Amino acid sequence: MASEQNLLRFGGLAALLVLVVQASAEDEPLRRVIPKPPELTAGVPQGDRWKTLLVSTEAAANWRLEPEWWHFDGEVLVGEAKTAARRNIYGFSLAEYGDFEAVCQVRLAGHGNPNSALCIRMAPDPQNCLGYQVDMGKDYWGCLYEEKPRHRTIAPVPRELEEKLVKKEEWNQFYVHAQGHRIVIWLNGTMTVDLDDQPGPLRGRLGFQIIHDQVMRAEFRNLYLRPLADAARP
Repeated sequence: MASEQNLLRFGGLAALLVLVVQASAEDEPLRRVIPKPPELTAGVPQGDRWKTLLVSTEAAANWRLEPEWWHFDGEVLVGEAKTAARRNIYGFSLAEYGDFEAVCQVRLAGHGNPNSALCIRMAPDPQNCLGYQVDMGKDYWGCLYEEKPRHRTIAPVPRELEEKLVKKEEWNQFYVHAQGHRIVIWLNGTMTVDLDDQPGPLRGRLGFQIIHDQVMRAEFRNLYLRPLADAARP
């Protein structure tokens, strides 16, 4: 009788473990599926609902870009600091975005270590920025930074990986997936960030930054965005 009771207890425990594993397996895909960049043709993502955001003829209606710092060269947005002073300069969208995925190409040039960023979920003015930065520049390429309020790198990238991925003074391809508090960044076909950042903002504007402490130039092109459904969980 004792052995039969033990067997029943073991069977019940095993069944309970199976239920726990099944529940965990059902819950895991919400977190473990890795968003991947879309296929690109000449920088244009393939698939439905992608919208191009850098159109020179529509810039005035969609972006706030101070002409002292920003101009279009064809369909390439150029941010240029012609003198050095310790200021950060921002251009930003008039629209706000919540959950989305986006692709963008960027090229930096300058005599020192030019630094720039694709800003997401930002609350901006031309010289300030609350929110995230998909960062770019020596020691920052592919990382996730927050200018304010935390003013620090949220998710760094190892230097050896950065040196392997970055094409200096050439076009570099970014993919960003922002859904709920999860931020995923790919740089030139390699994922550099996959982070659940609970303190981070969930909505804001898109933007661009140049760090005006040196003479530098940042160029952006083929910025496409596709909205995502609301996150399954906050």
